[in-house]
Amino acid sequence: MANNNSQKKRNRQNIKRNILNKSIKSELKTAMGEAEKAINSSSENKDEIIKETLRKLDKAHSKGVIKSNYRDRKKSKLTSK
Repeated sequence: MANNNSQKKRNRQNIKRNILNKSIKSELKTAMGEAEKAINSSSENKDEIIKETLRKLDKAHSKGVIKSNYRDRKKSKLTSK
């Protein structure tokens, strides 16, 4: 348990960041699934969906939610198909 004010504040900040990071990761996983479906079904707006997913990957990385290697792997997988 936190003993001083700075530790208490750090715990509050960690809880807030954890909630934000979970929502970003969840949104990203949903976008990845939609992109995979679009690729497999050869839908007409496939390029638009992939572009949006790549943007979300970059945004999550810039916020520090995902690591660069994870982002690069996913981007490569999406653009190679």
